[in-house]
Formats: sequence, C-alpha cells, structure tokens
Amino acid sequence: MTENAVFGINTVDGDRAVLRMHRPGYNTRAQMESELVWLESLRTAGLDAPAPRHTVDGEAYVAVAVGGAVRQVGVIDWVDGVALEAVLQKDRSLVEDHYRRLGSIMARIRAHAERWDPPPGFDRRRWDAEGLVGDDPLWGRFWAVSALTHGQRDVFSRARRVLHDRLAALPLDRSVFGLIHADLHLTNILASDDRLVVIDFDDAGFGWYPYEMAVALQPVVDEPWFDDARRALIDGYRNVHPVSDDELNWLPMFITVRSLILVGWLDARPELGLGEQLPELIADAERDVEQFLSS
Repeated sequence: MTENAVFGINTVDGDRAVLRMHRPGYNTRAQMESELVWLESLRTAGLDAPAPRHTVDGEAYVAVAVGGAVRQVGVIDWVDGVALEAVLQKDRSLVEDHYRRLGSIMARIRAHAERWDPPPGFDRRRWDAEGLVGDDPLWGRFWAVSALTHGQRDVFSRARRVLHDRLAALPLDRSVFGLIHADLHLTNILASDDRLVVIDFDDAGFGWYPYEMAVALQPVVDEPWFDDARRALIDGYRNVHPVSDDELNWLPMFITVRSLILVGWLDARPELGLGEQLPELIADAERDVEQFLSS
C-alpha cells in the first residue's frame, strides 16, 4: 500500500532510480521539501536511507499534469533489497535479529529528533490526538466507513472518544513527542545484503515515539512470535536510547489506534484497488478495540 505512484526507471547515466508521483492533496510542496530536509539530516547522522536526486536546476520536485491533476514528481536512489516482511515470511529464525535492529533504527531516529532543530519554514503533519482520532483525522473518519456494520460503527466511535481523551492527556514535550517516520512497518524496511534501509518518509511528522514502535508491531499481533518480536524491538531500542516503562505501557493503545486509522486510510483510497483488504482491516481493528476497551 502506498500514497504515491512509484516506478523503477533507468536513467540516461545507465543506473536505476525510483520515480515517485505524489498523491495530490496529501502533502504540500513545502511539506515534501521539509521531508527531504529531515531525510538529508538523518542520512548525515548515519541513517541508511536512499538519497533524493535533483534536477539540473537543483529542484527536488517537478510539477507535472497527469490525468487532469497536477502531481509533484521526485526521484530518489534505487535500493536493491527485499522488504523485511518478505524476508521474515521466508525465514522466521530472523525475527528477533531483525526486530532488534529495527528497534535500534527507531531509537536512532528518536535520538536525532531530540537534538535536531528544524529550520524556519519546516512543515510536517502532527500525529497527535487530533491528527490520529480527532474530528477530521489525517487518515480519514474510520468510524464512519460505509462498510462497517451498525455495531462496528458504534464500538469504533466509542473507542475513538476514549482514545482521544487518553491521547489528549499525554505529554507533548520533546522527551516523548518529536519527529518520527510514522509508517515504519515491515514493508518500509528493505533488507539489502547486511543492511536495513529505511524507505518512504511520506508520512513523517511529529508524533509520540511509542507510536513509531506500535506501527511495526501492529501487523504481527496475531503471529505466534509476536512476544519475541516485541521483546527484541524493545531490547534493540534500549541499546541505543532509553524508553520508559510508562511509554511501553502506551503500546496497546497505539496498536489500537494504528488498527483503526488503517481502516480510514484504505477506505479513503479506492483508487488503489485494494478494497478486498478492507474487511480484514476492519476485523483486526475490531479485535484490537475490544481488547483495549476491556482492559
């Protein structure tokens, strides 16, 4: 699943690159340019991520009319690799090692965010209470999706109210809330030889650091190795940066939030042709909501 139309291209220099046609109306040009400012800062700090390419005029994006809409087009380096999800499906023995490494990547992003001051004009979205479960959330009104039954709509609405109250009570200071990738799940990590390369910073913004961890854990909640993955992720994280027990106690809440907002995300993007996945996402969200509310 992706916000953008993504293509592999061959350049005139004979190498490979990735061309991204950005979804209209999601990120502004200023937000996309801010993404690259942060990405370059992360790369300078040692994060393994593809580098953006620029036009001969030094621009990172070009506006192109496509199908009656203007889309911003950018190019980044090609990375030879396999999505971590596919790697772990093939070899479950790698779960703990890769989740431990993933935890260290998240902690390095956090450590960078705590010491990096965004430049003037820096603009990225906020994954706070309003952005996640507010009246007009960033990924859509998941409680109003037409595919929901009346019972599901009621329980999702009730969960939203509870989650909003709890999220609104969380601190927003720099010690727990800052720049995160915000979509660091297993398909946005490429295993390339012995490297783990982070891709797709399209959703990057300001959010709670434990939400970043929940994004990686939510898709594997039902796996028999979930506890091993969770433990390894936390171990890898703590090897780089402290994370308090209070923050870890927020993980079930953020896993529930992630399950719910994925429902809104997919429902708002029928052009992706992935509608057959919506019932499964709804069922996952219903499961997580029931567990959350009962606890």
